[in-house]
Amino acid sequence: MKFSQTQQQPDVVIAVILAFLLLSSFCLCAQFDSKVSGGTSATDNEFPHMVSIQYFSSPTATGIHYCGGTLISPKHVVTASHCEIGLTMDKIRIVMGSSSNVCSSNLAASQKCIMRGVTRFTKHPNYDSSTIKNDIAIIELDQPVPLDGWRVTSAVVEGSTIPTNTQVYIAGWGRTTSSSSVTNLQKAQVPVSPASVCNAKNLGMTTPQQICGGNGNGIDTCGGDSGGPLFRKVVPQSGLPIFVLAGVVSYGPPGCGGSNVGVYTNATHYLDFIRSQVSTGTQYTVATLAYGAQQPSQPTPQPSPTPVTPQPTPKPSQQSCKCKCYCKKLQALREGKLRGNLWMTSSSASSKPQQDENKAVEVQTECSTNSKCETHALNSSASQVGTKVALIFSLLAIAFVFW
Repeated sequence: MKFSQTQQQPDVVIAVILAFLLLSSFCLCAQFDSKVSGGTSATDNEFPHMVSIQYFSSPTATGIHYCGGTLISPKHVVTASHCEIGLTMDKIRIVMGSSSNVCSSNLAASQKCIMRGVTRFTKHPNYDSSTIKNDIAIIELDQPVPLDGWRVTSAVVEGSTIPTNTQVYIAGWGRTTSSSSVTNLQKAQVPVSPASVCNAKNLGMTTPQQICGGNGNGIDTCGGDSGGPLFRKVVPQSGLPIFVLAGVVSYGPPGCGGSNVGVYTNATHYLDFIRSQVSTGTQYTVATLAYGAQQPSQPTPQPSPTPVTPQPTPKPSQQSCKCKCYCKKLQALREGKLRGNLWMTSSSASSKPQQDENKAVEVQTECSTNSKCETHALNSSASQVGTKVALIFSLLAIAFVFW
């Protein structure tokens, strides 16, 4: 028999409601927009020390870029402490060797990019997530990276303070004012500015361990650039350019471009910390170069010992948790809203950032509750997608038949 119009509508409505409920019942971390604000595209091999830190929900998943970093030895990357968001090491990959942050096994096989796993993510012991002080960290890779001096090379660390008004480079895969999504590395130049310039934006710079970068001319780092470098490029009389790491992208006001400026961790003040981490279990050295030096030289890495195979991370015992906490942190990093563990919003009365205390408490509560079951949450939510999508289409098909 044929259903009348009045009989069809409830069935269709029920199917649509079920589909909506199923779609809203699982959590997936989405990809977010990326580009340096006010920058231009970098060419392949232009910044061979740059790395993209990416989240992988599974070994076969597509990576999601959420922070940048700087290679300083064949096995070590400098980044920001706030880029350590509680993910287990098996969920993090480092991509380098190309201006694109898209890297697959096929690309790696053809030597267009290099991907490495992570064995250790060490935040500075005095990192303060409420004030964003000491926002620097060292990542140790699971295997050394071959330094060919062109496609991939390591940066040296700044050995002295850079004078105010010095033009320095920024680069990254972060957001832009137009929120257009790109996968190609972006670059720009900004001046080193007095701390007063950043403090005029209510950015709370109080120590020489931080650098203020930019002058509010529309060029700035933004969400997704966190952990990336503030650096200068030195061209010796012979040989390839040398990249000198002066700072690490830390935080800035909400939004991108416009009159914004950024705060960077001053790498010069953390040489002891960097050396202590690079020398742990390896023979690699950290090369430095003082500002104004005339004859820079590339660091010479020492042979590394036989790598130790890390023990697998035990599966979590909890089975009823959510990945909301980690999705929110990834999104906040990408959008430039996360300062340590504080979410920042714009005041309606001004452009100065304000701490969203309710948001901070909400997410911190979720994190403390779910920190031990992140692996299960992300794996289970991802593995259920296919099943739930198939069920949604089945329900819609049934509704169509009865139509």
